[in-house]
Amino acid sequence: MGIYDRDYIRERPTPTGPAGTGGGVPGAGGGHPVTWALIIGMGMLFLFYAVIPPEGKRGMLAHFSLSHAGIFEHLYLHTLLTAGLLHAHFGHLLVNLLLLFFLGKTLEEEPVVGSRNLVWLFVLGVLGGSALFLAIPVEARALGASGGVLALAIVAALALPHRTVSLFGLVNMPMTFFVVLVVVLTLLPIGMATQGAGIAHFAHLGGLATGFVYYIFDLRLFAADGRFRLLRKRTGGQRGASTSTSAPPSGADPEAKARMEKLLQKISEDGIESLTDEERDFLNRASRKYR
Repeated sequence: MGIYDRDYIRERPTPTGPAGTGGGVPGAGGGHPVTWALIIGMGMLFLFYAVIPPEGKRGMLAHFSLSHAGIFEHLYLHTLLTAGLLHAHFGHLLVNLLLLFFLGKTLEEEPVVGSRNLVWLFVLGVLGGSALFLAIPVEARALGASGGVLALAIVAALALPHRTVSLFGLVNMPMTFFVVLVVVLTLLPIGMATQGAGIAHFAHLGGLATGFVYYIFDLRLFAADGRFRLLRKRTGGQRGASTSTSAPPSGADPEAKARMEKLLQKISEDGIESLTDEERDFLNRASRKYR
């Protein structure tokens, strides 16, 4: 029997349709509530900022922008997060919301992230961007969701490298190419901050680094079944009994066998839905080879 002939491997349907077209796993993120909540929330906050008088803008900037003086002199610690919600210029807002639209919908459909972890990843990206911005002595204010959005981008590239991104049905490209293009365009102006636009490019780099750490060390808060991961680890999943005794084929080479054992343990703890596309492809190839 091959690995993919086992019941717990066949439980999850394969996602259909390219990213951005609405295809995905039924029930995994239908409606994309987190993505739309972030888009609508940041859009409304920008409109409010745009129409209030100058004195109101100054007050908002004090509490929705990140600066060294705000943190170290006035102790506005909340700006570590709130700076990722406000944009001072429409162009900056539009770019971030478009990226959030394509990346957020895709990740929200994938159990490897999902709606709950999408919020967590976005927050971590914003905080990571804020931390790196504060570590660099630049005279500027940081505004915008770029840190959080770029954390989503790097996780999408690592977890779903072969997924197709459809830009409004006009241009299709692999997720990896799409994210590399975004990252290159983002890091070109690194080393300077545009005070007028409120864009701190070091915060972009901090968001990318945070997303990379999130993926490498699997910092998800919630398992694929929606339960808090620490509780899931303690109590075990519903599939734990059926997968804990499963073992890789004896004829597998040591490196492949070690990875197969790691992935089977991951399925035992978090369910088959927690596997990335690449991990599922690996098990599929191993199943055909060692069946």
